[in-house]
Amino acid sequence: MQNPMMVFVLIKCIFGLCPEAWQKVCRGGVHVERDFVSVELASRLRKDAASLQEMSYFTADGLTNTATKSQNFSKGQDRQTLRGLTWFDNYLGDAEARREFFQLLKNLREEASNYLERPLAGSAYDETSYNYYAPGASLALHLDEYHEETKGLKGWTQPTRRSLTWLLYINEKYSGGQLRCFPVTKCIHPVGAASNGDLQVAWKMSSDDDTMKPVFLGETRCTENDLKLYTADGHVLAHISRPFQLFSSQPSDVQMILASSKKGSISSVVQAPCTTLEIEPTAGTLVLFDSVVVPHQVLSVRKFPRFAVTGWFHELLPPVDVV
Repeated sequence: MQNPMMVFVLIKCIFGLCPEAWQKVCRGGVHVERDFVSVELASRLRKDAASLQEMSYFTADGLTNTATKSQNFSKGQDRQTLRGLTWFDNYLGDAEARREFFQLLKNLREEASNYLERPLAGSAYDETSYNYYAPGASLALHLDEYHEETKGLKGWTQPTRRSLTWLLYINEKYSGGQLRCFPVTKCIHPVGAASNGDLQVAWKMSSDDDTMKPVFLGETRCTENDLKLYTADGHVLAHISRPFQLFSSQPSDVQMILASSKKGSISSVVQAPCTTLEIEPTAGTLVLFDSVVVPHQVLSVRKFPRFAVTGWFHELLPPVDVV
């Protein structure tokens, strides 16, 4: 008799997500897939996470690596995570459950690469973690990836970047702790990055209708210090010369960027037209969206610990000449 869990994994491997799901992600939306994993696997992952949390493998985790220092994060009020090599320790916790989930992730990554035509880097570069929120904990509004110009020299020397954000909820019970997302509306172009790897920094409303066009920032190849702002259809909006600062809280109204660039900096402070989407952290639910363009936050947990598996598929970056 076949193992029902293995049959479930096999079905997911064969059928995957529907094409409409990838189309939504490609256009700046958020896809929610109920029952991405079986009830049994969600339960095993939850028990594994809870056991490792009780064994103090989790640490307070903020939006940067200074969580417990300059940000004053604490285990009682903020997110805790388990990440890194512990995930691959075959002698710790329910390693078999983690392996079964990794098989689903592997197939999801291959699907994403094919449908979205993105050069996803593979498991060696992907990030995966368990997340735990105690009652009262939350996570502020943020993006998961930013343009290289926000990271200084280091940003231009990395081999990969975060491309797709995914979350899997494994809660037994929950109260509060919803994921609030702000996906853009009425976009007909692929978001996040141009085909040459230039990242998106803004939005521009089309003059023909009310659809939104992604705006990218990339090298001009004219001089060493020049960059250009251009739309998804190739229209160049402006040339900008280094040095300047790019403060990018999220892709925003390009008119604000153009105005502030004349003063020597580019400041993204105006939110693009979007909808508000709140997702209940129901066990087995997968959430998937582009890492560059979807602002999101976790609302305060009211009762019961909130558990999730979260991560990012990384995309290979084209080599650049660092000036």
